Order: sequence, then structure tokens, then C-alpha cells
Amino acid sequence: MPPIDLRPVALAMIAAALAGCGSIHAHFAQRRHPPQGRLVETGGRAFHVVERSPSDPAPSGPTIVCIHGSVGSINDFTQSILVRLGERSRAIAYDRPGHGFTRRPRADALGPRDHARALHDLLDAMGVERPVLVGHSWGAAVALAYALEYPGEPAALVLIGPVAYGRERYASTLNDVAATPVIGDLFLETAFVPLAAVVAPRLFQRAFGDTTPPPDYVRTLTDLAIRPAAFRAESRDMRLLTPGLRAMSPRYSILTLPVTIIAGADDRVTPPELQAFPLHADIPGSRLVTIPAAGHVLQFTHPEIVLEEIERTIALQTTVAPPLTEPRP
Repeated sequence: MPPIDLRPVALAMIAAALAGCGSIHAHFAQRRHPPQGRLVETGGRAFHVVERSPSDPAPSGPTIVCIHGSVGSINDFTQSILVRLGERSRAIAYDRPGHGFTRRPRADALGPRDHARALHDLLDAMGVERPVLVGHSWGAAVALAYALEYPGEPAALVLIGPVAYGRERYASTLNDVAATPVIGDLFLETAFVPLAAVVAPRLFQRAFGDTTPPPDYVRTLTDLAIRPAAFRAESRDMRLLTPGLRAMSPRYSILTLPVTIIAGADDRVTPPELQAFPLHADIPGSRLVTIPAAGHVLQFTHPEIVLEEIERTIALQTTVAPPLTEPRP
């Protein structure tokens, strides 16, 4: 009797074991890390928003709006500088559509300009005028798109580890697979979650450089980012990032509002020589703050410098200061 080939049986058993893995993970991830804030409904979306402000005295300066980056969420700021910002000003962090707990239709794909328009809808619904936009990484691209799309409306920009130029295709092969109908859905519901759960923490360590990331932040970020719907949205947006930046970047020179660019000298995610430095050259009167031996997530690793530069930028609304290009200690 010839030997029985058990490989198809083994593959079928593995597939059965993995089936629905993504949905199961999403269910328990959302129970472990429930929403921290409230939902603001506008423009056909319900935005997850966290707001902090001093109770006494009431804030008198501009509202600070924090925009998270790639695979991120509201936690990029609630677990770093939002509370400190809220001690003196009204400070808002939100989940961009498709991330965290701001849902969006699964077929949507949003580039920087689309995210800027969504943010404009949110701020209009919240009665926010003349905000200071603080964008990290992908969020910096949203802040730049907002300033170009709505000239005269933002009071100032603070761009942390910005991605601003489409010098390369930022979407990975994994993004392409996840964004593909049917095949991507099957992948996200089966093999993706166990693979990503192993790989993601290593990628996040790359963003922190030589600094150890907070364990609670890594757990929250990983659990929420690898939910199938969240990574599908991330992947579709990443495929629009490069063309979006290529359309925006020739217009940076028309920006006249106060802009502060904060870069880590050792940032391996958005190398400053490819992003922050040319952005500073392209925006007249912008301020460039370079932090030696620092990586990508500066709101975590160098919060005091980031907070100080946000305050300086707010002051620039009424006081003209010379451009700053020297390194920070």
C-alpha cells in the first residue's frame, strides 16, 4: 500500500486553525484596550477624540491638535505629551479614520489631503479655530496638507520626524497584499496576526532607536495596529502616500505660517537628510530643531524639548524670531 500524503491534511488543519484569527484578535484587543475618549460625529464619520485642558484658569491660547503617524493611534500622544500640553492649553488628540477607534468604510483609501479634509470636518464640528497642528511622521504630512488646503486657518505647525517628500515608494509588499481585495482579506484573517505579533515589536523598537520603548505603549500599539481593519486601512493609505507627497511638495514654498520642524539626528524611519532638512529649506522662515543621537518618536524620547518647541512656536504667532538651525542638547 503506497504511503498516504498527509501534507494536504496538515495544510487544511493549519488553515482551519487560523481561520478567523484576525477577527478573534480584534475582539480581544479592543477589550484589552478600550476607547479612552469620546466619539465626535461629523462628515459621515465618528471620530475617537481625547481632549485635555486646564480647569483653572481656562485656556487662553490656541488649541493644540495632535496628529499621529503610521500604524499609530491616539496613544502616540495620550501616552507621551498630551497631558502636559493640556496643563496650559486646550489639547486634542484623535484617531485618524481607519486607525484606533475611528472607523471608516473598508473600501476607503485616504492620502494626506483626504486625511486633512477629514480633520477639517472634525475641528469644524468641535468649534476649533486657528489650531496649532502637531503632526508626527505621517501625521506631519497631514498637517502640511491641511496648511496647503486651508491657507490662513491653522495658526502654526509643529512637525516631529516628518515625512514630507515622495522620494521612494513607501508602501511595502505586505501593504500591497493586505490592500488587495479577497486575497488581502484572507491573509489578514489567517496568517497575518500571528506573524505581525512577532515582527511588529521589533519594528517599533527601530522607531525608538537606542531607547527602550514603554512596554504598555508597545502592547497597545501592536494589538490595535494589527487588527485586520486597521492594517487594511493603513495599507491602502500607504499606497497613496508617495503620490500625495509628490503633489504637495512643490507647494511648500508658499507656506507663510510659523513652522517648526523637529528631527532626530539618528532617525532611521524618516532620515532628516531626506525629509526634515530639505523641508526646512523649502519653507521660508521655518525653524529646524535637530536633536543629536535621537530617533523617530521624539514625543516619547525627548518630551521636554518637544514641549518647549511647541510653546516657542505658539509664541511665534505674535513675535517674529530668526530661523533656528542649531542642534539641541
